[in-house]
Amino acid sequence: MIIFIFDLDDTILMSNTYSKYSDIEPDEYMKYLLDDMYCKKFIYTNGTYGHGENSLNALQLNKSFDDIFARDTLPFMKPYFQ
Repeated sequence: MIIFIFDLDDTILMSNTYSKYSDIEPDEYMKYLLDDMYCKKFIYTNGTYGHGENSLNALQLNKSFDDIFARDTLPFMKPYFQ
């Protein structure tokens, strides 16, 4: 099974390009690329689950990912894997 884990901030979403979620523009090309990948895809963020969800909704990529892993849903933080 192939699984991809994407970091949200400064990888999929550049944090210096917006000050509120309504500033984030949908990314049609990224959606096309992600949806063309026939594997499980996850978002991993040091932000909260809500941050990941709000960001993906604004980008219109929420259906392109299987789940979000965030600081309030995991017992560890990047880069300290256990």
